[in-house]
Amino acid sequence: MQWRDTYSLGIREIDEQHRALIGNFTTIEEAIRQGENWSTVYFHVADLKESARFHFTCEEALMRLFGYPDIRLHTAEHAHFFKVLSEIELHSINRSIEKERVKFLRVWMTKHIAGSDRELARHILAGAPVVKA
Repeated sequence: MQWRDTYSLGIREIDEQHRALIGNFTTIEEAIRQGENWSTVYFHVADLKESARFHFTCEEALMRLFGYPDIRLHTAEHAHFFKVLSEIELHSINRSIEKERVKFLRVWMTKHIAGSDRELARHILAGAPVVKA
């Protein structure tokens, strides 16, 4: 999986985090393709999990800050990602990561950036006011 300029949302910090997440996916796919041992793959999956946790926390903070109307749906998508990622993490310990599950996450990430994240960026960049307490 490679970064494409079409993934850019126009919010530098989010774009940099997306670029790093895509790099994590590439590392996992390459480790599986090369037949790396389970501990190496597990380490890469755990690294993706931590990067995604940080990224989703940032996005969800932006959603609350700018009163994003689709916050529940967007956070549900994040939760689903973590569910599948946790399954992959568990299977990596058993040396049986399914390439299809990793492919699912790659496709999910691409669609999520191009869809839900793009809508969030439009909301923010259109001048959404900061929600005041």
